[in-house]
Amino acid sequence: MGAVIVIILCAAYVALFVANERQRRDGYRVLALVFGAVTGGTGLAALLLKLHQAGML
Repeated sequence: MGAVIVIILCAAYVALFVANERQRRDGYRVLALVFGAVTGGTGLAALLLKLHQAGML
């Protein structure tokens, strides 16, 4: 659970405070994916699919 909190905090920082627009967009995307995984029943499958589509898996 601690790793999820660290991911959320880092993604929120990037989405809010980084000057590079592409990095902000990626931070927001990671934040949305993590919140979807935490709150949704099928969130893990959606998270894996999105990460695969983004080329991260």
